[in-house]
Amino acid sequence: MSGRYEVELVPPDKAEEALALLLRRYPPERRPRRREALLQRLTNDRAIPLELWQVVDRHPSSGKSACPRVVAAGLLEHQPGGTTMGSAPVVLNHRFLDAGILLLRKWREAVRNQGRRVLQILAEDHLLGQRQMLRQAGIPRLTSLLYMCCEVGESLEEPPWDGSPAKGGLFFEPLSDSPTTWSRLAAVVEKTYIGSLDCPEVSGLRTAEETLTAYRLAGAWRADLWFIVRLQDQEIGCLLLGDRPTENCIELVYMGLLPEYRGHGLGSRLVDKAKSITVQLGRSRLVAAVDIRNWPAIRVYEQAGFYSVARADVFQEIFPPSNK
Repeated sequence: MSGRYEVELVPPDKAEEALALLLRRYPPERRPRRREALLQRLTNDRAIPLELWQVVDRHPSSGKSACPRVVAAGLLEHQPGGTTMGSAPVVLNHRFLDAGILLLRKWREAVRNQGRRVLQILAEDHLLGQRQMLRQAGIPRLTSLLYMCCEVGESLEEPPWDGSPAKGGLFFEPLSDSPTTWSRLAAVVEKTYIGSLDCPEVSGLRTAEETLTAYRLAGAWRADLWFIVRLQDQEIGCLLLGDRPTENCIELVYMGLLPEYRGHGLGSRLVDKAKSITVQLGRSRLVAAVDIRNWPAIRVYEQAGFYSVARADVFQEIFPPSNK
């Protein structure tokens, strides 16, 4: 493009400057490992394509002899079901917010031209100008996510109701490789969306199976940590966990109950199961993200010992179906 800035999709072998800018959001001790993980995904991950974008200032104001430099960078992830997700661009400093806005507008154009349905971008609380850039780029704000954490002890007894259905307790059935089990899980997840306060606006934009596929391909998936939850002989919900050993934590990816089983204390039982598994695997923390409007879930988490560690705003644009 002509003008001062040039927006580029960056190949992995030329990613150093853009990655260095992106990694400024992390504490110095976490940057090498995060850099390695991103390069691995950019180079090898074809299941959920990850794209690195940058904005280059071709005419720095510090003088004609100054070299072009990367002044904004961001990542996009193309998930199943026509959803593209990313984080708002990181800019070099406040003078380059216009470069971040330009990158966001380029993303909107690219996602729309690819025939994808949804563009969803996270704006983190502590990063410079992210909400301002998203608003000026024309991407509507959807809601806020609350990131929560629970420190678990060295021992935690298995809940007494985590037994066989014949004894009247909850039974957590691990996911198997059987297509039938996968279909059952997808059917249960679809039912948990009914009346949910967790980002209800995205309901119906992709199927439960597409959402589960995105979770599975995200990198922390283990079949033995995904459960269909049964009460007696009824499938009443699900509990999906992800193991993140490099961060010494278990992620509560998703949990849900069918509408008729909410409000009876069963959500707390699912969280207790997640805490128990966290201890069994030797991790020190259980983490979760929840829509700030989902007050029943937040209350369950707080009663289980979770506390808020961060907040991010979700911006989302839905594009009309492609005519291609």
